[in-house]
Amino acid sequence: MMRYIFTLFLLAVSPPATADCPGPGSGTIHWIVPSKPGGGYDAYSRLLQPFLEQSLQTRILMVNRFEAGGIVGAMTIRDAVPDGRTLGIINAPGLLAAHLAGNAPVPHPGSDFTIIARVAMTHVVMLTGRDSGFSNMDELMRSARSRPVLAGVRDAGSSNFIALPVVASLIGMNFELVTGYVGNAARTMAALRGEIDIVLHNFDSARRYIESGELVPLLQVADPGARDLDSDARQLLAGVPVLGGDAGYAVSRVGDTGKTIALVKREAAALANIYAAGRLVVAPRNLPETAFTCLSTALENILNSDVLIDAAGRARLSIEYQAPGAIVDDLATAMRELKQFKPLIMSAIEQARQ
Repeated sequence: MMRYIFTLFLLAVSPPATADCPGPGSGTIHWIVPSKPGGGYDAYSRLLQPFLEQSLQTRILMVNRFEAGGIVGAMTIRDAVPDGRTLGIINAPGLLAAHLAGNAPVPHPGSDFTIIARVAMTHVVMLTGRDSGFSNMDELMRSARSRPVLAGVRDAGSSNFIALPVVASLIGMNFELVTGYVGNAARTMAALRGEIDIVLHNFDSARRYIESGELVPLLQVADPGARDLDSDARQLLAGVPVLGGDAGYAVSRVGDTGKTIALVKREAAALANIYAAGRLVVAPRNLPETAFTCLSTALENILNSDVLIDAAGRARLSIEYQAPGAIVDDLATAMRELKQFKPLIMSAIEQARQ
């Protein structure tokens, strides 16, 4: 019965064979992962790998290029031959921020790639270690009156880096960056050891630490109601305030920031829109139309299939598919939204470099 079900799945997700569509005997596809093995992008890539291999009837080789916070991985995809043999997953919000900062080699997610699909949105959560002494945002903010909140960061090419200075501005939080951590695990361990007060992670990447009680969620940067979170995830985040909205944490802090309610609601919504760009599957720019159709059709079918969604649920990963055309529009919106935060982001980058 299981073999029959999987056969039906393959028939449903396999695109029609064409001269430019990878298939048996067409060679290996190199899939570039902009993180170390075990990271969030690696987890999504390895989730997709067997389904895409079966759909395209070809081998996919995972290549982890995590140098410079994943920017090297993005450049590897950008600079490859557009023949359908190189694909990968990128961090769209992080690349947008790094591009905005004027880092010349950084690829632009909207213009330097052929976008195949969005796999998931980015849901950034502020967290603290279980022994930090902070169980909620109000306790953290009371501490921030007497000393800066120590925030562990990786680099300006990470999506969580964008959130920190913007969130701090919206809630009036005095912070100090602690740099040098490579990867989510290093920053998590620093929070558990008490070296830093907070980290910002994508919820999917931090979920196992929240479930174990090692990390305590304090604040959600975007409203999870916009995401297809499972019931267990919603339970883990129950009672954790959301930054934006009419009753958001930013609104509750307007008396301390000097901002208007209308302004903080608009800025919090803009930040949420930036993260909606999420995790994208891309190929080099100028991919032939037939190869694009082949790959985008395969991924659309896979990402909307019950078999893949069930597998993602078991892996504690969220799937939020979006088609290529809509993604281009969202990236343009995200870049416009980011520009209003450029002074904050540039100030944080300068602090990180000191």
